[in-house]
Amino acid sequence: MRNSESANSQEERQSAERIETILAVHALLARNGEKGAADDEMFVDLAMMSGLGADIASKAAAKARAFQGLDSRQRAMWMAAWRERLRNRGLTKRLDPSVHPEQIAQILKDEPRAIRRIIESNLPDEIAEKVAIVLQSNSLYSFVKKAQKGSHDAINVDERLLSAVRLKFLSNFTAFEDLHAPTSYDRFKTRDLGNFIWQLGIREIAIVSRGIKKKEQLAGFLNQFNESAAKAIARAMADFSDIGLERVKQSENRLKELFRSTTDSDERVRGSGMAIFAEAMSVRPGRDCRFSLQKLPVEVANDLENLISRCRAEGGAAQGVAREVRLFSDYFAGVEK
Repeated sequence: MRNSESANSQEERQSAERIETILAVHALLARNGEKGAADDEMFVDLAMMSGLGADIASKAAAKARAFQGLDSRQRAMWMAAWRERLRNRGLTKRLDPSVHPEQIAQILKDEPRAIRRIIESNLPDEIAEKVAIVLQSNSLYSFVKKAQKGSHDAINVDERLLSAVRLKFLSNFTAFEDLHAPTSYDRFKTRDLGNFIWQLGIREIAIVSRGIKKKEQLAGFLNQFNESAAKAIARAMADFSDIGLERVKQSENRLKELFRSTTDSDERVRGSGMAIFAEAMSVRPGRDCRFSLQKLPVEVANDLENLISRCRAEGGAAQGVAREVRLFSDYFAGVEK
């Protein structure tokens, strides 16, 4: 019972936050069109909000009334806080085509039906079809098929309301042009990024292998991996013939916990790549990290995000690792071409 009440409470909070976000974006957009508007004034066409459905319009009206009930200083603080909050989230102007369908589906599944329908109707057909498959949404899939035949009916929503919903949705993502300092791996699409992380794992294990001096021990170590991974590790070892002992120790420390937790060959390679990639990402701004995270399946992105947070908390030689990963991404990008 408590779990059910907790889940309902969390859902109500998330719903209230979504409505407040849309109201704030809409209010700020409307305010931009009013010359000489004071910071404590809110311009909201609540009749127009009815395009999102009666329930949302009613809650938005209640929120707007609550805003008007605040004193002048509180209203100005609310508007300023939301302006800064949206600026920090980034007002991305387009949906980057490299965003993984699962990431879009993750956002849409929690949206009210009216808002979700508006967003779905404005997704590019190719992306919408992939998202429909993830959501197992027959209605969205049918809509996409009709759209591809040029026979769907547009959803009629006021342009300002559409802009508010769109900006709120896009604030969950980052576009390439929003990056602070782009790298070669920022240009990778989902599949290439996955391959890059895998190759980073192969390299890390190859570095660890360089620290094993006896042939019998090395053979035993490589025997823990499947044949294709073992061969890839052996080939990569040739690139680290002059690797320093300190760098070997760094890799050993980075991977020892992972290797204790699993004996699966693929998990070890992928986990090794995730570990060093997270360390490289830990020195980048949040927006730049989000750009890579949004290209990955939700579960993988969550794991990587947790690793990034852990690396930031622990500190270490992250700047050097970041430089090393950037150089390898330059090489990898050239090979992939």
